[in-house]
Amino acid sequence: MPTTGLPRQGLSGRITAPLALSAAGPAAAALLLAFLPAAPQLYAGTALGAGAALLALLPPLALLRRRRRAAAAAADRLQLVFETAAEGIFGVDTERRVILANPAAARILGWDSAAAMLGGDGTLVLGHHLADGKPCHSGHCAVRATMKDGQTRRISGEFFQGRSGKPCPVDYTVSPLRGDDGRVEGAVLVFHDTSEQKRAAREIRALTRSRQAMLDNAPIGMALIGLDRVVLEANQTFAAVFGRAGEDLRGMHARHLYSQEAYFNDVGERAYPVLRAGDTFRGDIRMARRDGAEIWVRLVSHIVDSARPDLGVVWTAEDITERKALELELQRSNEELERFAYVASHDLRQPLRMVSSYITLLRRALEGRLGEEETTFIGYATEGVRRMDRMITDLLDYSRIGRQNTAKEMVRLDDILRHAQNTLEAAIAEAGAALECPETGIVLPGYPSELERLLQNLVGNAIKFRTPDRPPRVRIACRDDGREWILSVADNGIGIAPEYHHRLFMVFQRLVSREQYEGTGIGLAACRKIAEHHGGRIWLESEAGQGCTIFVALPKQ
Repeated sequence: MPTTGLPRQGLSGRITAPLALSAAGPAAAALLLAFLPAAPQLYAGTALGAGAALLALLPPLALLRRRRRAAAAAADRLQLVFETAAEGIFGVDTERRVILANPAAARILGWDSAAAMLGGDGTLVLGHHLADGKPCHSGHCAVRATMKDGQTRRISGEFFQGRSGKPCPVDYTVSPLRGDDGRVEGAVLVFHDTSEQKRAAREIRALTRSRQAMLDNAPIGMALIGLDRVVLEANQTFAAVFGRAGEDLRGMHARHLYSQEAYFNDVGERAYPVLRAGDTFRGDIRMARRDGAEIWVRLVSHIVDSARPDLGVVWTAEDITERKALELELQRSNEELERFAYVASHDLRQPLRMVSSYITLLRRALEGRLGEEETTFIGYATEGVRRMDRMITDLLDYSRIGRQNTAKEMVRLDDILRHAQNTLEAAIAEAGAALECPETGIVLPGYPSELERLLQNLVGNAIKFRTPDRPPRVRIACRDDGREWILSVADNGIGIAPEYHHRLFMVFQRLVSREQYEGTGIGLAACRKIAEHHGGRIWLESEAGQGCTIFVALPKQ
């Protein structure tokens, strides 16, 4: 009879007969000798034969009982696996009638229970269709083939429609079911629903297409390069940057992208220690197109996963050759302008000194003979010369920023703050200013003289631009912002309206009258230039009448 479970085959036939004869006489003992080992045959012709035979039979009977219990336990375990397996298990005989099925098979095929499937036509119960969508009886059927030749087959990409008629993609293994004589009496299928796998595969393909489309249409070149510097993936924009549009760069060594071995080695020495530390590398690098033409490329890279360096490094590449040419030209123009400003300022001071000297001599020579109006005129001239000298001095100092021929050195910020505070000691005392300057313990790369001037200008302005109704309070602070130190100088002074913020760091820009606050309008422009020369930036937060906070970001490296 068909069954939803696995049939048990016990040893009852071999065990029941000896037990039934256990109380018989010598005649029955002769029958028992077939169940005994060779030694009990010695008792066959004696009066003790039957008793001896029965006694000799007891150990084999105990062994058989243990084997029967073990077989039953094994059958129970096998039945448990059969009932709880996630894969469908389905068996048919040679007439293709369903002879066994487990709950998973019923669930996958849309049947109410495994029992409802038993005895039915296996072709209809399964609704078996081949990969091309045709019913299996119209083409090659693996189940029929297995029952014919007794070979096990593993099949992918076919469909079972089951009771619902909705195609369900499956992978399955079909094995022959053999009788005691070894002849094939049916087949067993073990199958699983691959719908989720196929859906996931479709999504992965769609994501892959979308990713590739995104990469190929990105305005910037992107590539995945291994730590051995061999290209693993690259979009077409990356290939185009190097004059290799349309080429597949996978497998190419990055050395072919550089115009000189020295540039290739330089990037390796500078970039990979940074990348292995989990940081981002940035650099403008001389590289080469396929035709050998040298180009400037802005590279930015970051390791995919510092814990899995084998996944490689993502690089972006942007051709900045034209921009670099403009930058270099602008740099040359600025250098020439700075040299001109330096020379002009230096040369201007000499005639200015002469004017100042002769005005002083003229005032002394005419002392006592000048009227009040003439004395006022000479005072105006002297003050104008003094302001002009101050402006030329500041302009000279401004032109010197960034002209150091020495390398940056590691600077203790607390030392710089103390020097600036000592320089401004008289101004602080005169204004009655309160200066809050806690120890920072920060060490950063920079030019000491420029950083001292930066802080001196910022603190000096905070003291100078104070309100008459309250003594100035200046608070200096520094915080860690990841790759930068953010230095801030806050005051309780007159403040600056937001609409004037953009003018604050320009040369010769004054937002208040000279009669109210003395100055040349160069101090904060110099601060901006110093910050930029250190690879940093400067900005402010302020409202009119509510004080001002100026921030300076300085890189740690």
